[in-house]
Amino acid sequence: AVGDGAPGVPSPNGETGETTDPGTVVLADGPIDPSWYRADSTVWGFNEEAMVGCDSCNLWVHAGCAGMRRGEYEEMNKGKHAIYNKEFLCKSCCEQRCRSVVEALANEDVYMMFAFPVTEDMAPSYRDVIERPMDLQTMQIFADGGKYYNYAWVREWFDLMVLNALTFNIPNTKMWLEAKDFYQRALPHVDKLLPAVPSSEHSDAIAASFSRAEAALEDERERVKADSTVEKKDLVAGVSLAEEIVVRPPLGKSPNVVASVPPLAVCVRPADAHAWAWMECCFLCGSSGASDTMLMCVDCGEAAHSFCAGSPAWSMGPDAVAGWRCMNCKVCEITGGFSE
Repeated sequence: AVGDGAPGVPSPNGETGETTDPGTVVLADGPIDPSWYRADSTVWGFNEEAMVGCDSCNLWVHAGCAGMRRGEYEEMNKGKHAIYNKEFLCKSCCEQRCRSVVEALANEDVYMMFAFPVTEDMAPSYRDVIERPMDLQTMQIFADGGKYYNYAWVREWFDLMVLNALTFNIPNTKMWLEAKDFYQRALPHVDKLLPAVPSSEHSDAIAASFSRAEAALEDERERVKADSTVEKKDLVAGVSLAEEIVVRPPLGKSPNVVASVPPLAVCVRPADAHAWAWMECCFLCGSSGASDTMLMCVDCGEAAHSFCAGSPAWSMGPDAVAGWRCMNCKVCEITGGFSE
């Protein structure tokens, strides 16, 4: 990890605001005192004691002007800094490099999947799943504003943006696969333009997501293969598969329509209908609140609050929750009968 906090204008001692204590850095969004640049200045980061050469333009800059912390400067002098000892860029060159990376990412985003922030209208439940949203527009704003003092943040935010898409979308679906393809198309550009950047903290999570999705596909292929093999073996042995199936009696139908629970119709404005279409609403009360208490019927797919349905969701195991049936679908598995 390089630095701490959000990219912006950090000071080497991790503080902001003006100070004249010897040996400390003074770097804030406000104006810089010209006296800091005097030869006899004791303000670290703005005198000749702390000068750094840019590997791109070959010009020298003050460490403080470059947004470098004193600890980073000392690590660089010892040859231990993960990035600066491989490539150091001044603020102007860093801005140009970051803009080049964002432009390359935008060119690979052919479906504009990452072009803009995800809004509530697009996906009402997005912020319930994703804690740190990221998109190319936000990255472009930071790049144009010169807020990246270290291009490692571009790599981290690129990985974060892809990881969010992989996390929110169901694996191996169209959107998930597009996020994976975008990552594989864009990664060579990132590695080429940001040669000194190590993998971010999100890289392992992305690789793990790819592995889980591939394992799920392999399990499905094995299941289909096993099913096909069983059918062939049965046909070779001359055993009719239909004879091995246990035929259950037909499910009963309620003789009294009133005894069945009718759905609750909720009238909404046309402007709200699109957003509501993304939400699970309780079959009994019509509310979409308290989503963490929702139970999904394994047969009809309708949702219901556990307290509306009278089901103790908090004491139910995963298997009981996965196999829960609503009042309209709850029948005996053996006889097909039901009770009012």
